[in-house]
Amino acid sequence: MHTHVPHMEVGGKYILKLNSKGSKSFIIECQSVEYSDSTDYSCWKYYNVLCTAVGKDFDLNQLSIYHGKNTYSTFCDSISLIRKDDSRLISFRVRLRDSSTPGTNELLYKNSKLCTLDSIYDGSIYINNQKEKSKRIQEEYRRKQEDYIKSITPPEHNSPEFDLLPTNIMNYIGKVTREEFEKVVGPALDDEEGFLVYEVKNKYDNVITALRCFYRESDGKLISIKFPTPHYLGYWIDFTHIEGFPKKQSIAEKKGLWVSKRDVFNEIYQVNLKFNSFGCQIMSIKRHSNYTSAVINYHVVK
Repeated sequence: MHTHVPHMEVGGKYILKLNSKGSKSFIIECQSVEYSDSTDYSCWKYYNVLCTAVGKDFDLNQLSIYHGKNTYSTFCDSISLIRKDDSRLISFRVRLRDSSTPGTNELLYKNSKLCTLDSIYDGSIYINNQKEKSKRIQEEYRRKQEDYIKSITPPEHNSPEFDLLPTNIMNYIGKVTREEFEKVVGPALDDEEGFLVYEVKNKYDNVITALRCFYRESDGKLISIKFPTPHYLGYWIDFTHIEGFPKKQSIAEKKGLWVSKRDVFNEIYQVNLKFNSFGCQIMSIKRHSNYTSAVINYHVVK
């Protein structure tokens, strides 16, 4: 029996001499270790070892694992014999327990100590496994959240600033082609039943606004711009500031440049304004408890 019993470590090489000359021996080289079934107080430790029989066959049944008062075999492979001058990679396992459980793990050859093995378990493997598991769960949750946010977030678009008040739009309606208009507002983002959709940042209220535009087939001129707004009064007032538009409402109404439509409650729900060939409809006017809404439709007037 060896006077000094080495402790098995990864990378370690352990030689069991089977005769006095050393021409016959059994060599164990520890390649790696793995852990499984860890709890807060114990786990299995697997040793993956390369075994070489030198000069004679070696019966693996001569090896066993000792813990406390118990001797047992925990080889994980069906190999029981290693032929002369042959090598095999095999695995065996030992149970690591917390320090409250007495006893050490030892690899025995015919009841003689060949190597000592780890026996104490401090719970770190279980803790680390739990941390890794928690990390994986959190990462999976974060990934699903990011995927959901991406699914409901429209593609990023750097919307150009554009003045949507009547005094500016009158320079475009009936006067510019699609190519000329898109030099100002950028390319169309969509086509909805013949209406091209653009997105701009409205200089009037700093709100990102979707515009539905229509071009005349005969000459390609822009003849309609339609968009929703919560601030319709500003467009109404700005139209009356167009140079040449009557200063008095009564005169504008008499000339047919200002037409209001009312519902059964005498509330205005639409205003039609026009000046020369430029028209502005303020449609679907609604008054809510703390805000108003409407749809602006700039168009060509015949």
